Parts: sequence; C-alpha cells; structure tokens
Amino acid sequence: MSQLAAELRRLLADARVPIGRLLAVAAGAPGVVDRDRGVVVAFAPNLDGWSQVPMAKILRRTLGVPVVVENDVNLAILGEKWRGAARGHDTCAFITVGTGIGAGVVVNGHLYHGRHFMAGEIALMCMGPQYVDTDFGARGCLETLAGLKAIAARWSHADQMQADGWVRALFDAASGGDEPARRIVNETATLIGIAAANLSIVLDPSLIVLGGALFAQAPELADDVRQVVSRIVPTPSAIVLSELDKEAPLWGSLLVATMEARQRLRQQLREDSVGD
Repeated sequence: MSQLAAELRRLLADARVPIGRLLAVAAGAPGVVDRDRGVVVAFAPNLDGWSQVPMAKILRRTLGVPVVVENDVNLAILGEKWRGAARGHDTCAFITVGTGIGAGVVVNGHLYHGRHFMAGEIALMCMGPQYVDTDFGARGCLETLAGLKAIAARWSHADQMQADGWVRALFDAASGGDEPARRIVNETATLIGIAAANLSIVLDPSLIVLGGALFAQAPELADDVRQVVSRIVPTPSAIVLSELDKEAPLWGSLLVATMEARQRLRQQLREDSVGD
C-alpha cells in the first residue's frame, strides 16, 4: 500500500498537480471487497495474505484524501459501461479470465454487490455434481479448472515458453490441428461458456463482456464461448470482447472517484448553506 501511495504521489508530481487538489481516490483490488468499510475481505488467492486488508484506511491515512475501494472486476464493468463495449446497456456483466476468474455485474444501471459483497465471484461456481464435495479452497472450482494456471498445467509445452507467449502458442497449435491443444481449448471454452450461460440465465443481461489476459491473447475464444452459451440459453445475451482491455478498471475507478467527489461537494454545499 505504501508503494501504491508513493507511485500516486509521483504521478501527481509529474503532472504538477498538488495532492491537496484531490477530492477523492478510487482503488481496485482483487477478491471480495466490503465497499462500505473499504476492506478487502477475502478470496484473493493469487495474493498471499490478501485478507482483511483495510485498504481504504491505509491509503486515506497516507494520502490524506477520501478513498473508495472496489473490486477490480466491478470497476471493469463500470468502465465498459461508461466508455467501452457496454455503453447503453443497463443490465450487463463483465467476465475476466486470467490468473484469476471473476465477474462484475450491473443491474438496472447500478453495480450489484450482493449481501456479502460476493456478487460476481464466479471463480467459486461449481461446474458439475462431481465437484460438490471437492475442496478447491479460495480459488474455487471454475478458477481451478479454467484459470490460466489450470490451462498451463494441462498443456505440456507451456512451461517451456515465456509467460506472455504460451497462450497464443496454444491457440495457434489448436487451430493448426494439434489434438491435445484443441482438446484443452474446447474444454476451456465449455467451462467459461457454462459460467457465462449461468450468468445469462440468472440475470438476463443484454450484454456480457469478456476480458482479461486469456481473451486479450486469444480473442477467438469468444466465438467458442458464444456457441456454448447458445446451446444452453434459449435467449442468450450478446457476448462481446472488452473494448478497453487493461484500461477498463481505470475508467471505472475514474467514474467512482468522480461520483464520490461530487457527493462530497454536494454535502459540503449543503452544510455551508445551513451555516449561512
């Protein structure tokens, strides 16, 4: 957190913006985030010790400005709805597949968190009755089966390649007729397609956006996911690729910070008017 705050201060200095001009800061984090308390609660298995972290409090104390903390995939769907592929869609979802898997959900124009702030934690989605009694830990069933670590473990060539190159190589091998590679791609598309279909059936969104490292490196996988969803859902949602890619959470953060700043300014104006 101290490194993050220091980097923000450096960016402000480079832009010649005094930190005192900041009205609010929005930060994204993986896992379950209690938005009300600004605490990363749990389920961020790819970050050791990332549980019960009072992120908003730490950043607020360091920066001296109000801080809002939100799940990073929630920020991604807000970014896509504001500036990307989900513009004009009041009920939509964003599914990200990378080292981790998650979803952000907007219902009737509003971000949906759920009772325990776990809405969209599809990494935990059970992918079949054979897995009901299997303990997948914080990583969850879907992420254990379809995350990048799982895909790499199933392909024997992955450990011989650079981390940012094996995904593309896998899909090229599959399209070139390599049977083991093709089987892995089909299994991955089926798992993600089932998850997208489940979201579609429960929420009936007009749009599902696909993003994350997997789709950034292998965008053609979206076609396979669409086919799986169409076989399950009688009225499937439109499924598109992210337009903003890695910038989606940044745009979402900007939106959240702007809304927080406006709310605080309105509150200050009300208090000033009462004082007068």
